[in-house]
Amino acid sequence: MGKIHEEFAPLLRKESKLTAEETALLQTHAQKSADLVGIISSFRGSVQDAVRSHHERWDGTGYPDGLAAQVIAMGARIMMISDTTDAMTTDRPYRKKLSLETVVAELQKYKGSQFDASLVELTINAVAVRRVIAELQNSTSESPVTTLRQGGSTRVRWRDSGIWKARRAY
Repeated sequence: MGKIHEEFAPLLRKESKLTAEETALLQTHAQKSADLVGIISSFRGSVQDAVRSHHERWDGTGYPDGLAAQVIAMGARIMMISDTTDAMTTDRPYRKKLSLETVVAELQKYKGSQFDASLVELTINAVAVRRVIAELQNSTSESPVTTLRQGGSTRVRWRDSGIWKARRAY
């Protein structure tokens, strides 16, 4: 989330481990993202706070403010799980996307330390979330080239396959 700033691009493409300085720079994205979101007046307040705090960990060891447990805004706790799940289910320069089973195991492993345990349970037991992750896992490196919305569903045509795959709106 929020790594739109140009200074983060080389770090996001790096295939090796980040240095301490690079990690510190990357961690500034939470505050910079909150500042960016705050430009939109209707996002000031709870949305801006959630963006700023989306790397706060349940156990208080996160950043930028070291918040813990219920002090972390609910939106930030949800974003933390969403952002982490997205990171695990997409290819990165340093590793391939992880399987659904591995993602669920990682969420389970870190519930109560990195994540709000009750939100992890809701996430891993949500049928819609499992479907979306499974769709991501089943897609190849193809990217959608055409999207057609019809009523409550979305149809996506994938490059190179010429196949339309229907996806229900969740």
